Amino acid sequence: MRRLAAYWYQGKTKQRIGTLLEAPRGLVVFEWDRDFLLTPIELSPLNFAKSPEVVEFKRDLFEGLPGLFADSVPDGWGKILLKRGLDKSGVTTSALSPLDALAYIGDSGMGALSFAPEMREPNEWADGKVSLSELEKGIKPILEGTASKVLETFIANGASPNGARPKIILKESNGKFYSANSSVKGDEWLIKFKATSDPQGIGRLEYVYSEMARRSGLNIPETRLFKSEGKFYFGVKRFDRVPEGRIHVHTLSGLLHVNPGNFSIDYNHYAKVAQILTNDVREVEKVIRLAAFNILACNQDDHAKNVAFTMSQGGEWRVAPAYDLTYHVNPFKEHKMLLNGEGRPTEKNLLAFSQSFGISARKSKILIDQVKEGVSTFKELASEFDIPKALVKEVNAAIEPKKSRE
Repeated sequence: MRRLAAYWYQGKTKQRIGTLLEAPRGLVVFEWDRDFLLTPIELSPLNFAKSPEVVEFKRDLFEGLPGLFADSVPDGWGKILLKRGLDKSGVTTSALSPLDALAYIGDSGMGALSFAPEMREPNEWADGKVSLSELEKGIKPILEGTASKVLETFIANGASPNGARPKIILKESNGKFYSANSSVKGDEWLIKFKATSDPQGIGRLEYVYSEMARRSGLNIPETRLFKSEGKFYFGVKRFDRVPEGRIHVHTLSGLLHVNPGNFSIDYNHYAKVAQILTNDVREVEKVIRLAAFNILACNQDDHAKNVAFTMSQGGEWRVAPAYDLTYHVNPFKEHKMLLNGEGRPTEKNLLAFSQSFGISARKSKILIDQVKEGVSTFKELASEFDIPKALVKEVNAAIEPKKSRE
């Protein structure tokens, strides 16, 4: 029976927040730490507020974890790495519990949460200089379950991030890359690789989308295109790590205790949560701006785990910087997050949505026009960054009509 202590980094100070225990019948129970109960901090205020009671969770959502901790458990590519790593540690995937996953992530996860005891000691993690091109060559064997020279590097630096595309967190210093736990001083970057189903030029396309988003007035982290052996890789600088320490990040899915595969959560929920947590109309405007960008730029992978909130050391909430912005069309050609009940919203829907949250008609139009202007730079940016012509044609066909639809 596994027992884990859960911690929160208040900047660089590590505080125990409670204990997770795997109970009989596959249930997970959690008890808040008494000292943490006395603090004013609420790490998940909407559906997991602090309480002196022992809380029990059923396995029908997040495999028995509250949303606060479920955000630390990877999906997609991270889940593949997690299973491979656990196999190497002697934990069979058929017996995998959510607490095993948290123990394996330990202190190396996204955001400001940490779990102990860790399944692996810090000195077991891969360290040293790495090559992006060599990492890419090792992805196929990992997916196929065969031997890969870079498996340990990926496990050490990429088991926590979510999403389907292969990715890794590395430290960059003077144009060279090192494992994130390296003692070398440098900035940490999340670097993505092409998935099997991705078109050629996907890294350059995501970079173009980040530039479109910046021109549209969105709050996004620093992004770069990294080159290795003639290939380009999209990188985004981590916004959950700052010189002052770690930043708490909580997805909309985790906050609302809703599975991201359940597309009942829409942009209205997102904006309402922003209102409740921040009490700041400027934060609600960030939600409206992101909704406008995703709709006008045809990013239909806009589910509740692809948007989040951050909390400062003092407990102040903000809408997290926008991430995972790229061209994406779902089979049904509808957005995963609806807007006013519409899966294919128009500019008219966007204006109504903005005004329903107290933004004046004039300001709503200015905001949406700025996003339209940013999205309209796609052809210019695609040419500058040499996006393949077939991909440019496909993307342009998807976003051009949206600029004039009413």
